[in-house]
Amino acid sequence: MWRSRIAFVVKRVGLVLIFAGAATFPTSIGSPRWGLSVFQNVEALGIFLPVGVGLIFLGLVLLVIGHAISRDWLF
Repeated sequence: MWRSRIAFVVKRVGLVLIFAGAATFPTSIGSPRWGLSVFQNVEALGIFLPVGVGLIFLGLVLLVIGHAISRDWLF
């Protein structure tokens, strides 16, 4: 019972991290709907892209761990 709850929470946190990482990517460079000009700078992209990729990777890892917990692969 508790494993399924833990797996559910871990999977949801993984999904949230994936969407948070995807939200760091600009739709287009210097898009006016963002209201910010930070995406026009290469330095800003150098900050946002690694953070976004890292969050997506961490989210995928949590999804795999949550799936493994729910399938009893870790125990």
